[in-house]
Amino acid sequence: MSRSLNSYPEVRLGAASKTLVRPEFDLLLACCGSRSDSRRPARIGLGLDRGPNWLEFARLTEHHAVGPLVYRALSAFSQAVPGSVFERLRRDNERNVQNSLWLARELIRILDCLESHGVPAIPYKGPVLAKAIYGDIALRRFADLDILIRARDLRDAKAAVGELGYTPTLGLNEAEQAAHIISGNEVPFDGPLGRRVLELQWRVLPRFYAVEFSIENFFQRSSLVDLGGRLVRTLAPEDLLLVLCVHAAKHVWWRLSWLCDIAETVRSQPIDYISAYRTARELGIERIVAVNFLLQSQLFGVPSPLPFRRSMKNDDPDTECLADVARQVLIGSSDYNFQSIEYFMVMLRLRERLQDRFRFLVRLIFTPSKGEWLTVRLPAQLFLLYRVIRVFRLVAKFLTGAFGSLGRTPFGSFRSRSVPRVAEVALEQEKKVG
Repeated sequence: MSRSLNSYPEVRLGAASKTLVRPEFDLLLACCGSRSDSRRPARIGLGLDRGPNWLEFARLTEHHAVGPLVYRALSAFSQAVPGSVFERLRRDNERNVQNSLWLARELIRILDCLESHGVPAIPYKGPVLAKAIYGDIALRRFADLDILIRARDLRDAKAAVGELGYTPTLGLNEAEQAAHIISGNEVPFDGPLGRRVLELQWRVLPRFYAVEFSIENFFQRSSLVDLGGRLVRTLAPEDLLLVLCVHAAKHVWWRLSWLCDIAETVRSQPIDYISAYRTARELGIERIVAVNFLLQSQLFGVPSPLPFRRSMKNDDPDTECLADVARQVLIGSSDYNFQSIEYFMVMLRLRERLQDRFRFLVRLIFTPSKGEWLTVRLPAQLFLLYRVIRVFRLVAKFLTGAFGSLGRTPFGSFRSRSVPRVAEVALEQEKKVG
């Protein structure tokens, strides 16, 4: 007979933390720990001995998108896992392997097409990230392909991927497209493997967030990784670390998989931490990176690099408070309102420089997005009036206590897609070709 979730004992997370963690989440953390950690098997064994609620554990595994890591970790303990649970993990892992292979093959096809049209590109996340930091594209769950290009190459890139059957998901007119290039960061595409499988990006984040990564520097410092026998350009280790930290912060560390990526990057990549620290200070994201490293230390026992450790100890009391917020979101493991006032306040507190907070506020208030363009269709000569519409919509949302549905920016919408669906569509396409 299964017990109520509330009847299970709770354990403390980290020596200095006051946060209580249920056995299911503690076991999940143990499974996601580094393979090189000699304490990991004992921690997994202890987690299994506590008798986790397996339905809740399966939900957490799905929510945090760490199925491949959990399956790998529990394979050595399969006798201690209920047969139905382990079989579900095995089937999900097989589908993820299939999905990863299909997307890796599709990425190479897209990169070849872009190259033939003279469009330089840097894929990141997805199969390239999985291969670079895990050494195996199937050890990371992903459902789309993110490719960085220069903004000036967007028109040529769209034409190139159009030859492969990709069409923009968003229907924007010319004026809206021009505004989107200035304020946005990506164009999603529907293609042969499903909706929003491809994203061409000219920024890491929408301009709202006031984090001005240099795409030119990304290209100049880029390195290469072998993906299925083809050398693919990817971000330099220092750039990759900062990009992953900012991406996790943007989503308030809602998924454990993003912290796993950072931990594996630290473990596997030859990072120049002094250079990374200098870049973080220049961008005004020192606090964001420090929170990530503090979470790594508390969740996985990974020591923080010296430059960021000093900044955490000396003059930034907000780092611990923000890490507490992130832990609560992680442990809660439920839906999060990325358009709430609370989210907006966290994004402000994550920035250590007053000018960055000011830029974030101004851009939030006065930069229209697709939400405004869909509310009222204005001719190009009246396009500036969208700023007024934007202000009115924000005021209305504030009066109801939340931002509500304002389109992808400034906060972005978190989309949940079924990973197996990509593989299913790919199989359908191959059957048609066959």
